[in-house]
Amino acid sequence: MTPLCIIATGLKDAAGLLRLIRERRREEYRASLEAWKKNVEEGFSEEKVERLVGEDGLEPVRASLERSGMAIVIHDLTGTLHELFLPLFIANLLDELGGEDLFLAVDGASYLSRFGWPIDMLASAPEEHERLRVACYIHTEGLPDYQGLPDLMRAFFSERAAIFDLSPQAIETLCEGKSAAFRASLLRLLEEAARERLSGNMAFVLYDVVRAPMPELVKVKAGFFSRLKARFRARKGGGVG
Repeated sequence: MTPLCIIATGLKDAAGLLRLIRERRREEYRASLEAWKKNVEEGFSEEKVERLVGEDGLEPVRASLERSGMAIVIHDLTGTLHELFLPLFIANLLDELGGEDLFLAVDGASYLSRFGWPIDMLASAPEEHERLRVACYIHTEGLPDYQGLPDLMRAFFSERAAIFDLSPQAIETLCEGKSAAFRASLLRLLEEAARERLSGNMAFVLYDVVRAPMPELVKVKAGFFSRLKARFRARKGGGVG
């Protein structure tokens, strides 16, 4: 049983133990307690924790990068107690692979803001690792009220952002210190981008303080994603061969 599994199992076992205590079923309680203790000791053994946050745990990522030039890590930890392992994994990845030419794209980064410290970790990573670039896909709708979410948005929206849509609260954060003209332009372009997507086209609003002081609408030409998929397939074939 892995550490991730033992957390969920442990919580379920805890409820069972409380029920047994209330019912004064002492023998079953003792047996359940011993089983729970054994699972915790095995699940959080030094060897298994090392696999999660140690250097050896990155071997599959290294192998994929060497083979095809990219690696995708898929998880189902968001919204669970297991989520605490995710920022530790990312921190380990940055420490071990940050010295290489690496582009790190973090999907669902909004959920990391519940912990606070991953915001600083992600925002400062390019400064600490010169050959590293970081992009975060930040959801702003349908989230718990994470106090750190505005700080995450400020860290990654301040200079450059590709925006598909924003919650009202996110719009306020992005427009802090900006002119009324900036806000009006942003809202107008978001509406235009939404109309383009409803028509079956891909469009988003780009904000890049280096290129221009105001946001702009970007339309992706038809066939772009087909060409991108073909490029990935060709790259993958070359890596395997």
